[in-house]
Amino acid sequence: MLHAKTWALDGRVYLGGSPNFTTNGLERSEEQMVIVKDEPFLASYMDWFEGLWAQGIVVTTGRGTT
Repeated sequence: MLHAKTWALDGRVYLGGSPNFTTNGLERSEEQMVIVKDEPFLASYMDWFEGLWAQGIVVTTGRGTT
């Protein structure tokens, strides 16, 4: 299982790592993040992610509507 936060910016920049996208997560906590400015890498990552996403299933708490 993958546990990471990732961002794809304008199809040109990949950011990936452990911080939550909050003030605390980005400014106060000890976290790690990598920034990759490589369009072919980002395209490959997006292909991988889209394939992973397509295999996913919806999981709910059973409360409310889905």
